[in-house]
Amino acid sequence: RRDAELGIFRLKADGPLAPDLVGEAHAVLSVTSPPAPIGGTIASGTTRRFFDLEATPIDEEDVRGVFEVDRLAATWQPPGTRLVVGRQAITWGVSFFWPVLDLFAPFAPERIDREYKPGVDAVRLTKALGRLSEVDVVAAGQGKNLAGNGSVGALTRISLGAVDVGAMAGSF
Repeated sequence: RRDAELGIFRLKADGPLAPDLVGEAHAVLSVTSPPAPIGGTIASGTTRRFFDLEATPIDEEDVRGVFEVDRLAATWQPPGTRLVVGRQAITWGVSFFWPVLDLFAPFAPERIDREYKPGVDAVRLTKALGRLSEVDVVAAGQGKNLAGNGSVGALTRISLGAVDVGAMAGSF
């Protein structure tokens, strides 16, 4: 019997690119021993993405190192609107085992490392409807074929004083 060992190294950069425009990039190196099968392990499983921004610089008998660009997005944010294009984290709901609202890049139920939400290749538009109300529309590529693996969804959150109401619709 041999325990699994995992090391994850992250390099994050973000900052203004122009007025109302912010860029974000995160590079991740995951090292596992014994090597994880292609597609990840319970500790470091990945999500399906449209663009392949991953490389395996270390692939030995007893260790594997995978380098990936986990975030690469630009955000345009004029007053009342936010448009994000690129690889980004999208969280519509929080749950530990069955994330029923987190449809774009959910954590696998058996995944150990849940401190860092995986990015998904998407276009996301959020429009404020009031102080605590908004509409969030997302189109994401969750595989190599948009026709078979593309997702589109909209989530509306409306605050009615002491009550919050939400509705979600889409094709996943």
